[in-house]
Amino acid sequence: MAAGIAQRAALIGLVTLLLGPSAAQAAEAPLESASAFFGCDGYDRPKGGDGVSGQMAIFGPLPMSGFGRRQRGGDDAAAAVTDCGAALTVLPKAFPLRRANLLLNRALHQMRQGNAPAALTDLAEAESAAGKAGGLPDYQRSLGVGLNLLRAKALRMLGRDQEADGALARAIDLRPFDVHTLTLASDALGPGADPVLSARVSDRLLALRPHLRSRRETSDPWLVWQSDLPELQLARQRPPWRDGGHFLGFKGSYNEFMSVGFSRTDDPRGFSIAGYRTQGLGDVAEEMALLQAADMARQAGKWGFVVLDRRAEPLKVNEVTSSYGAVVRDVTLDAGYRAELAVVFLDKDEAPPPVLTRGRPVRVLEAAAVYSALAPIYMARKS
Repeated sequence: MAAGIAQRAALIGLVTLLLGPSAAQAAEAPLESASAFFGCDGYDRPKGGDGVSGQMAIFGPLPMSGFGRRQRGGDDAAAAVTDCGAALTVLPKAFPLRRANLLLNRALHQMRQGNAPAALTDLAEAESAAGKAGGLPDYQRSLGVGLNLLRAKALRMLGRDQEADGALARAIDLRPFDVHTLTLASDALGPGADPVLSARVSDRLLALRPHLRSRRETSDPWLVWQSDLPELQLARQRPPWRDGGHFLGFKGSYNEFMSVGFSRTDDPRGFSIAGYRTQGLGDVAEEMALLQAADMARQAGKWGFVVLDRRAEPLKVNEVTSSYGAVVRDVTLDAGYRAELAVVFLDKDEAPPPVLTRGRPVRVLEAAAVYSALAPIYMARKS
């Protein structure tokens, strides 16, 4: 018995050293609550951390908060609301950001049931739960954007169009070149939206996603919201600005898993491909690729660029472990995200070559506008 108590005290001491005293006192939620957390916001229960703001490693938190998240909730919105309530009940008080994330997702599930007033209440509580973190720029660009998008949609459902427009404008101002933010904003516009705001959203979407296809052709349009709402992102999880390479210098069998950074390809047909690969979040990879394109245009002395095509996809790597000729472990691991943009650089008022646009409507992005919006965020650590 004494030995067991001593071991437990030593473990608590180690947790205190790594995570701080408040986290050690409430390091995890009960094991049986895992399904409730997954059912609400798609992440595992807190265990040694809040589960959404980075995984602890020897050298500090890893920028991988999007990893391990399943789809928010399931097909049953009522069950998801119940799961959120159960998760909030057992969530340790030491994790305010997870509380904010759970409340935001409960608001989403409330709206899936058509309960906009309850959603607005949850969003107000989520904003309050974040505390001081709510004022951090990275929080504002992630959960803060999600709060504004959901609030706009709820207000629109209640016919409060002017307030909805204000919330949408705040979200777009925070992420002006994020395709996912603009996609959800377009869904939250409605017939009562300000025409100027509507035009701003549609033009920017056309510029960033030239082959935009309707994602509303689904029996549940809320699935788009479940997949596209921003994940929590903190400054410590932001990837560094660097050329493509290998994470911590690793090479060999984990080359694909560890490769991160920028890539550039100049095609002889007259366009370039700007790419970025990260072990973090997908929307970050897309913004970094866009920043890369803007930087390439500036270096070429061009006023702007047109996005001809885009590709953004999660990456997987298969890991097989064998022993004496027998497979003992065969798993698929998250290997990050890759985003690539096919772009053509233009002088001011120059039309893109028809052979490249193939008659499709396009919009020119001003390189300086993209650069000034994204460089202060992602290039702070550029060497």
